[in-house]
Amino acid sequence: MLNSDGTVWRKSRRCEKGEACVEVTALPGGMVGVRDGAHPEGGSVLRFSGPAWRAFRASVGTTVQARR
Repeated sequence: MLNSDGTVWRKSRRCEKGEACVEVTALPGGMVGVRDGAHPEGGSVLRFSGPAWRAFRASVGTTVQARR
């Protein structure tokens, strides 16, 4: 999804239409932005450093695999 400011936001390819999903974008300075896909315009954006985002993704993957 392209924002009015030119920022490109991506959803997971596992996200089904109508589901509660987050969107992610690369920000200047190596930061990563995360927002609620249900409220893309005007909602809050969480900002993570690159290393913090990679650590978060790694921990989510481990948690999902442990549930299976």
